Amino acid sequence: MSTRTTLPSLLLGPAEESWGDERERSVMLEAYAYVFILTTIVLWTVGAVVAWFIPAWVTIVLFVAFAVPSLEWARYCSSRDVDVNTLAYGGSSFLRTALSGLYFGACAVSMALAAVDDLSPDDDSSSLYGAITGGVVGAVAVILVLRLQARRKLNRTDLADDE
Repeated sequence: MSTRTTLPSLLLGPAEESWGDERERSVMLEAYAYVFILTTIVLWTVGAVVAWFIPAWVTIVLFVAFAVPSLEWARYCSSRDVDVNTLAYGGSSFLRTALSGLYFGACAVSMALAAVDDLSPDDDSSSLYGAITGGVVGAVAVILVLRLQARRKLNRTDLADDE
């Protein structure tokens, strides 16, 4: 029987002694989560500011590079049957999740505006404002839809548990 080596197993080394006992492992995993969130906030904030001083192509590369870890996190959780949307949008963490989503959305809008401004310096601000308004309305709609879906899933799970 062959053992499949994956990027997560190479990076994490889950069987290594460096993980310590269960308490130490729990603390280390919590620290990784904390640092991931902190790094994400810092990088998106820096990206939102420096995007106005760098070429559009660099802003686009940064945007993709900033999005990849979060996309991989969601993929990794999903591959192990963890529904991150239900966890994030279904319970009491909804407000924190929604506010952080709006913050990252604002950073993304800043980066997009800087790139658009660099690529087309024409002063056609009405279409730009329309794009911003559409993006904001769309982001709020997505957050609300995810909240409704998560609540419905949790309610179905509660009903199934009661039977």
